[in-house]
Amino acid sequence: MLDNSYLQKAVELIEQSSSILLTTHTKPDGDACGSVAATYDVLKALSRDVKLIFLSEVPEWYQFLFSEKVPVLGEDVSLEQLKRGRFAEPDLIMIVDTNSYSQLPRFNEFLKKNTKPILVIDHHVTSDALGDVELVDTGAAATALIVFDFVKYAKWLVTEKIARALFTAVAADTGWFQFKNTDSRVHRVCAELINADIKPMQIYDHLYLNFSYPRFKLMAGMLDKLELHLDDRCKCSRNYTANFIASCQLCREVLELRTV
Repeated sequence: MLDNSYLQKAVELIEQSSSILLTTHTKPDGDACGSVAATYDVLKALSRDVKLIFLSEVPEWYQFLFSEKVPVLGEDVSLEQLKRGRFAEPDLIMIVDTNSYSQLPRFNEFLKKNTKPILVIDHHVTSDALGDVELVDTGAAATALIVFDFVKYAKWLVTEKIARALFTAVAADTGWFQFKNTDSRVHRVCAELINADIKPMQIYDHLYLNFSYPRFKLMAGMLDKLELHLDDRCKCSRNYTANFIASCQLCREVLELRTV
């Protein structure tokens, strides 16, 4: 758990800022998308001018967390626009679910010349110490748990929309509460989020029962090539690049599939 002094420093950074640029790592997973979506809504409720920028597209199955398309660096916004302040002129930069330059391609070039304060919220062990203030808890199963603790500490309102985003993030990073990182903290926080009137089974449908046809076709093909070895104790499947390209919209969904 985080020391309150770090949480207070983070609160003060946000209180001193009117314009905030918010991002996360490339190939965003459920924790990244949910944590960013929740943080965005918290900051908007505080009447902050918040600009979102992602480094690759939001996977289709997490798009329900955002009310509009999130701009992507290199596609919707050029690095030059970012550097020259034509996209945003932030007082504060917030980086969620990573603390490493290697996870921030192109954006890291902007960061290295940035003079504005940086607030990092992350649960990973790897770190380049990017933040002036860092809310890092490597014992947290998901970054969303840190965001939740931060919001609770600051006594900011957790709306149904914010709760849904945080629940999605935690559920994704714990494999719908099946991974070994699913501890009592996960269940306590998710119980509070459910009390905010979210619908867990609707979230489950979005995450696991809403596959696009190309993605479903790829999974079916991999199951079709499943092989059993060592008295059925070892199961292997193989596929070829051509099949990936043919069935997965030029491989975009294959790259995202590994984060589910």
